[in-house]
Amino acid sequence: IAVKPGAAVKRGDVLFRLDDADQKVAVERAELGLATAQAAADRATRLSKSQNITDVALAEAQNALASAQIDERAAQLALQRRQIAAPWDGTVGLIPVSVGAVSLKKTALTT
Repeated sequence: IAVKPGAAVKRGDVLFRLDDADQKVAVERAELGLATAQAAADRATRLSKSQNITDVALAEAQNALASAQIDERAAQLALQRRQIAAPWDGTVGLIPVSVGAVSLKKTALTT
């Protein structure tokens, strides 16, 4: 819980953070995959300039890089979705939940 009752918040301020350990690991894994794919694509591009790689191998390296970029964006998005932000400027009301509580989609976290 990132806020206290009565706190003034602006639109987009984080109010709650859900357990995000799995998503953080996924981001780290995706960033590693992206770095590996970037290195392979750079290497393939250098080799293509000296015509030491086939067009197919170059295209595969570029496609692997594009796929790794998408995977990294998806992992970041999943991590961002573990935060609940203020939908507008206002003042936080009562918070009827506590840290560790299970909440469902219809559970009111605050007003």
